[in-house]
This record gives sequence, structure tokens and C-alpha cells, in this order.
Amino acid sequence: MSDEVAKESEVVALRMIPLHFSFAFQFPLQRYLQSQLKTEIIASVDILLSWFLADVIPLGIVGLSIALDVSWGALVFGLLAYTIFGGCPDTWSGFSWEAFSGLWEFIKLSAAAAGDGRYGLPTLTCAVTVIGVPLGIVWGRVFHTGLMGVWAGMMAGGTLLQMLILLVITALCDWDKEVSF
Repeated sequence: MSDEVAKESEVVALRMIPLHFSFAFQFPLQRYLQSQLKTEIIASVDILLSWFLADVIPLGIVGLSIALDVSWGALVFGLLAYTIFGGCPDTWSGFSWEAFSGLWEFIKLSAAAAGDGRYGLPTLTCAVTVIGVPLGIVWGRVFHTGLMGVWAGMMAGGTLLQMLILLVITALCDWDKEVSF
């Protein structure tokens, strides 16, 4: 059974790679629309596309991962179209080269952060082991939620502690030194 789960997880993980590329475009669009109090369009586009691709065209677990890829990719175009073609008439005046100011610094910082993975795995391992597993055992055994409780505890506890550890590391980091490589 665990071999089947591992193989299925690998298939889903590989299918989810395109999803991550859409984030670079989607997050700035979302922030802009949120600053304009236009959050209903973000939820509407995502919900409709996810429903259509997951329920109307049911393709199983692989279908769900493809649905996320397509949905989030289409969401970028939907949000962009909404922004450009009249969704924000009081604030959208078109594209500007100013949008690219600071891009080189951002790229250097991203590269430095990606090259500096020495914190990620040890932090995650520590967080899941120290907080996640005990919390998962409590949720799974004490509250009789079974495997779902164990999984939820590991995710919640591990994620929370990892977030706090990485927040401290980020706050204490000398970013000028990190960028100058």
C-alpha cells in the first residue's frame, strides 16, 4: 500500500511543477487587486475553473493536479484581463517600465535564497520531529481522529514551527551580504 501511495505522490508532484511557475505572475496580480478591494474576482475565477476541471471532467488524482495547473495558469490570464480591460478604471493606467525597477535585485536575492538551502531541510526536519509528530499523536490518538489527525498534527505543528524558525533566521540575516555575490 505505501508503495502505491509513494508512486501516486510522485506522479502528482511532477504534475504540480507548472503550478509553481504561475505564482510569479499571479501573486503580483492578486496583491494589486487586493489593494483595490477587488477580491471577489480572485475567488470567482479560481472556484469556477477548479469546479469545472475537477467535477465536470473527473480525471482522478492526476486530474486534480492538472486541474490546479490549468486553473492557476488560467487565473493569471483572467486576473490580467480583468485588470487591463476595465476592472480597475480608477487606478490602472497601463503598463510602465517602472514595474521592472528593482527586478535585478529581486533576481539576485531569489538566487541567493535558492542557493542557501542549508536552512530548509534541517528546519523542516526539526519542526516536524519536535512539534509535528507529538501534536499528530495527540490529535490522532487522544482525539480519536486516526491517521487524519496524525497527518494534520504533523502538518500544522511542523509548518508553524518551521515558519517561526525561518522567520527568525530571515530577521537575523544580513541581506546586503546575501545579495552581493
